[in-house]
Amino acid sequence: MLVLTFILASAASAHAYDFSAVCNTGQTLYYNILSDSTVAVTYPNYSNESYYYGFIKPSGTLQIPATVSHGGSSYRVISLGNNAFYSCTGLMAVSIPSSISIIGDGTFYNCTGFLYLHGPYGCLHPLFCLNHWRRHLLQLYRPLIHCHPR
Repeated sequence: MLVLTFILASAASAHAYDFSAVCNTGQTLYYNILSDSTVAVTYPNYSNESYYYGFIKPSGTLQIPATVSHGGSSYRVISLGNNAFYSCTGLMAVSIPSSISIIGDGTFYNCTGFLYLHGPYGCLHPLFCLNHWRRHLLQLYRPLIHCHPR
């Protein structure tokens, strides 16, 4: 019985990320390690409630870093993973570095507070940041972005 309780408690606290780090603009971002030198930004929690259930959602102005360090290693940030900022309604502005080459499904879905989004080629209108993010981003930033099919 004690072993079963431990297993259930461990499963309940399962995280969807490998490590976290505070970015230059003060928000905690969550990362999955993709290789020895690359990472993807992700959401923190596997939960039926919310991808950020029990965690503080990024808000305000967010500058996604091009590189992040963890455990003595430096990683290039190359991807914004599926649902990474899903329903982060307090995000008002996001700067994406040129190192980002993949934007996943639902990355900015329901981010209704957007005023603007900066990419390496300029600024996108907020309507491009909501429900149809990937399609519009691919049209505007074709040289930069590769969107994975579902």
